[in-house]
Amino acid sequence: MDTMHLLHPASPDEFLSAFAQLTGLDLKDYIDAVSGIESEHIFLVGSIPQGSATPVSDIDLIVTGTHRYPYHPDDGILWQQSAGGGMMVAEFFSEVDGHEIDITLVNLDAITSLVAGLASGNTHMSDLEIKVLSILKNGWQLQGQLEFDHLQSGDLELFSAIRHCTLALQEFNDALHARDNGPFCLSMLRSVVFRIASSFLAMNGLCFTGPKWVKKAQHLHRNGPLSTASQALLQRMLALFTDDAPMTLKDLTGAITSVSALIDDFYQIALEDYLNFSIAIQINQEISALESANKEALCTILK
Repeated sequence: MDTMHLLHPASPDEFLSAFAQLTGLDLKDYIDAVSGIESEHIFLVGSIPQGSATPVSDIDLIVTGTHRYPYHPDDGILWQQSAGGGMMVAEFFSEVDGHEIDITLVNLDAITSLVAGLASGNTHMSDLEIKVLSILKNGWQLQGQLEFDHLQSGDLELFSAIRHCTLALQEFNDALHARDNGPFCLSMLRSVVFRIASSFLAMNGLCFTGPKWVKKAQHLHRNGPLSTASQALLQRMLALFTDDAPMTLKDLTGAITSVSALIDDFYQIALEDYLNFSIAIQINQEISALESANKEALCTILK
């Protein structure tokens, strides 16, 4: 079949039509047949609604609803059930005509509780929880009427940006005090770059991209409405993380210097380009809390 309407649909209706052509079933019936879920809400998430799908992209669906037990999957269906009764309930993996279709069943009560907590400022979210809320916010709701008005305020992006920035500064402090343990120090420095990049991406509406952050950052660098300075900063992050030369055990001092400069430039970009997002004020508070200890350690290392 022509995958253009499947991977690059102009609208949710166009995707639904292409999906039915691919599978021979409408979306709700396919989910029921594959996973045993009587779906209440269905979201198309990931690269397809964001417009960055490639020919090998998965079709990612997040659903709420009731899962039938006992469940006996057909041959070719892989699934795993999450433990602990948290937000994620189960995942199901199937394939049709070379297209992998991933269905994730989530706990509706947990989702609505997180959204309510975010709106009230009374929440503590893990990276996974931030990720799920972000992809729901940026996905297409194909079935049901689940309201996420509170997610439209930018609070999620602010929460994610501050979380990553805070962790980056803490990990940089750890790296400065672990120079005698080269592998650990370098690992912390790489994590700092990842955290700073994740904070920057959150400031641009992409919360917690996890291991795929490089792909998301490259897409933003090519297509995002960034200032010249922001583009240059993002390119430096990518180079520090993906190239072998900038950060090596042979030159830990150089690696520390590069990451320290990256943090300073990130803060300057936040001040100049994102002040209206109020991110700079928050980041300034976090930097002020740790900069004395970090500067003292830096002076010792670089003197």
